Amino acid sequence: MKRHLLAVLAMAAAAGCADDGAAPTASDPSLSLLPCVFGQGRQLRVGESITLQGGDASTVCVGADAAGAEFTLVPFLADPNGDTRQTVSAVGGNLRPVTGPPTPALVPAPFGPARPVPDERLHLRMMKGFRRDFAPRLHPAAGGARSLAPARTAASAAPQGPAPAVGDFITVNIPQFYRAVDACVSSATQRARVGAVTQKAILVNDPSNPPGGLTDAELQAFGDQFDRLIYPTDLRYFGEPTDLDGNGGRVIIVFTREVNALTPAGSGGYFGGFFWPGDLFPRVGNARLDACPRSNVGEIFYVLAPDPQGVVNRNPRSKELILQSAAGTIGHELQHLINASRRIFVNNADQLEDVWLDEGLSHSAEELLFYEDSGLAPKQNIDLAKLGSSPRIATAADRFMIENFGRYLLYLEAPDSNSLLGPDELETRGAAWAFLRYAADRKTGPDQPFFFSLVNTTSAGVDNVSRVIGADALDWMQDWTLSVYTDDAVSGLDPRFTQPSWNYRSIMPDVAEYYEGTPASTYPLRVHVLTSGTPVEYDLRGGGATYLRFGVAPSGKVGLRLASGDAPAPASLRFSLVRTR
Repeated sequence: MKRHLLAVLAMAAAAGCADDGAAPTASDPSLSLLPCVFGQGRQLRVGESITLQGGDASTVCVGADAAGAEFTLVPFLADPNGDTRQTVSAVGGNLRPVTGPPTPALVPAPFGPARPVPDERLHLRMMKGFRRDFAPRLHPAAGGARSLAPARTAASAAPQGPAPAVGDFITVNIPQFYRAVDACVSSATQRARVGAVTQKAILVNDPSNPPGGLTDAELQAFGDQFDRLIYPTDLRYFGEPTDLDGNGGRVIIVFTREVNALTPAGSGGYFGGFFWPGDLFPRVGNARLDACPRSNVGEIFYVLAPDPQGVVNRNPRSKELILQSAAGTIGHELQHLINASRRIFVNNADQLEDVWLDEGLSHSAEELLFYEDSGLAPKQNIDLAKLGSSPRIATAADRFMIENFGRYLLYLEAPDSNSLLGPDELETRGAAWAFLRYAADRKTGPDQPFFFSLVNTTSAGVDNVSRVIGADALDWMQDWTLSVYTDDAVSGLDPRFTQPSWNYRSIMPDVAEYYEGTPASTYPLRVHVLTSGTPVEYDLRGGGATYLRFGVAPSGKVGLRLASGDAPAPASLRFSLVRTR
């Protein structure tokens, strides 16, 4: 859906300021704001903010003291649909240059040399396709009863269920999304060799993988890490997965070339892995779930395999890349598995989670694993120096956080055209993760109840977040968009406009250099400076924002007007205004 609203924000300094000898001309926006020009400008202290919403923003006057002032204005579209669009136009008159806030000094990068960047746009398209494909196959449970399909969890299964031994071969139907739209009718049936069996995992190699793959010892190391760190962390924060295949609650992790094949030929990026909801559906349908004939009917997901020679699509994938990146992928995909299995079989939801929130939760899983692995904790305002302060912390950041930062970087570089609610792009995932961290920090109490409540519910998306935080999620999203600019940069802030866990102004310049290969000395948020008489226009998405800065002359004042032609602007179009200097 696309709605175009021409919202003209006129900003004018009062005529007669000490350093402004020119009288207003016929084209000066100040002439349309006579109540402000001749009225009293509202004084804000540094760090103080106001919200302008709909018709309430028809005329607002902001003044400066004798030292002058600088402001940042953040238009936000409070619409839960990320596909909704509104055009916002801004024009100013008699505005002054801006110089702040300062960028923190940088310290040497704690991260290792750059590696290939995950290409997750395909992953997002797949996730969206999963919702489309499986929504018609998932039916409400009659009278709220449990599903007719097996609903046992690992806790209800035998402590030592049936499991293969190392060296055994098990039959696995591996989806081939590049060959068919519906993997329920098309997959690669493989007799995959078991390389490791632990208390909570069965790790296998696809026998068709290229040479140079993972050894049994390397699979065992992943299994040990899964039992020690990944499984208990995801379990604690999101809940226990089902045990549909009755194998003692073990998750099957398949390293397969079919993941490699999803990355286009000659690509510099890579596709790390996926969970497929079809594996939770029965092969023969019932009143609750339609049939998915190629389902594995079990808890399983798929991970990138080493391919040193680039046999698959001419894309070399070193073993070192998999050893370095797969742990984060496994933690990420395990959240997807837990989320879907508990929604279908435990919580009796009649829908899967919205893509933006499901992805945000999986990226939160990676962050939660970072805290467990590094020994750090949320709400410590972790900066670049802290990330490099010990080998343990630096290794955990490289394993679980660097890619979250990379996704957030993409959002910061183009907030005008993106939103935490959509479209389904990397920018959305970075913003959704950062917002969930902000919301978890803002909500009173520890992280665990916050994330657990988001997963264990029948609601989805914005409604789900509103339910958990006990407030309108769009209000918190608007506050978060302002905090993206103000945190660790502006003094005197209301806590709503801070981000207690991360000092992004310290970290993100170095992340930009890590990913883009060019020295970065400033926080990479795209911010626009308004200049007198130059109109600007932005096409905002639902949940999206842009950042506009302007200055006010000493003892001057600026008038703000928000309109939609001759009609008041709708309440969904909001402006946050904060004094920064």
